[in-house]
Order: sequence, then structure tokens, then C-alpha cells
Amino acid sequence: MSKIHKSIKLPTKYGVFDVIGITSNGITHFCLYMNDLKTELPKLVRIQSACRFGEVFHSLDCDCGPQLWKSMELISAEKSGLIIYLEQEGRGAGIETKIDAMYLEQSENIDTVQAFHKLGVLPDIRDYSIALEILKFLDINNIRLLTNNPNKVDAIKKGGVLVERQPLLIDPTEFSKQYMLTKQLKLGHLLNLS
Repeated sequence: MSKIHKSIKLPTKYGVFDVIGITSNGITHFCLYMNDLKTELPKLVRIQSACRFGEVFHSLDCDCGPQLWKSMELISAEKSGLIIYLEQEGRGAGIETKIDAMYLEQSENIDTVQAFHKLGVLPDIRDYSIALEILKFLDINNIRLLTNNPNKVDAIKKGGVLVERQPLLIDPTEFSKQYMLTKQLKLGHLLNLS
């Protein structure tokens, strides 16, 4: 890690979180936590990749925003936990690729995996090495990971962290159901959709 920024307080509707910024290779990621990391290591962890449309503009065609807010709610209920917020828009491909893929989805009536394929990009190229670096820096090696993505679980396990997966199921909207079904059928996410 190239730079760890000073901790700040972030009051939210879910309670007050402490926030640390971590800048690595010119990109700043964030940790939001609710407890004293020096005395009580959090077990409940969410690794969230940035999604401007879902998180900032409350888009109804994905489950990203609701997953983040549900994670904050669950951590607040336990009064302990950690969110590692990674700047990995578009499942790691970047915002430009994400917008291009969304255009193809809408104009050609294809799913997200097909759109990424047409652009010559793998549908999920996220790198969790910075999340592992953050967990190791915080000396956290045994977590309950809030995720429906078994690939994320595997990546964190391969980094030497003991992981128990805790589902983070969000009810689909009329706009997100097809997208979430594609994540289940083509990307292996454990969503229990029919």
C-alpha cells in the first residue's frame, strides 16, 4: 500500500462509521468500519466494488446499491464490521466499458455477459489483491464475508483468510431481475432466482 490516509468519522443513516482511505497505484479505495480495529477485529466484512449508477443515482437495474446499504445496516446492527470499498467499476473493466456494455445491452437486447463479450472483455476481471492487503494490514484473517459471489470467496480464501460466506440477497426489481438472473446463470452467483 502506498498511502494510508488519516481516519475520519462518517455519519450515515445507518450510524457513524470510521473511514480510512488507502491509495495504491494512484487509485484510492476506502474502508468503512464500525468498531475499534485495535481492540476488536471485525468478523462481518463486505468487499464492495464501486457502482456509480446503483450507489449514487439509485439505478434500479442492478443490486449494487442495495447490497451496500444492506451491508451497512447489518454492520450497524452488530455494531461491528468492515466494508472494503474498491474502485473497480464495471466488474473491474472501468466506467467507460461499463457504459459501452450497457449501451449494447439496451440497443441489442442482450445480457451483460454477451455485451462484455462483444466488447472483447471478460465479464468479471476484478482483482481482490488490494482487499487482501487491507485485511492483512488490519490483521484480520477470519471473516464472515457478505457476498453471493463464490469467486470472491475463493479469491479471499486463496489469500490465506478463513472465510464463511454470509448471503446478501436482495429482492430484484422489474429492471434488475434479468441482470441478476444472468449473474446467477452465467457468472455463478448464488441468488436462488427462478
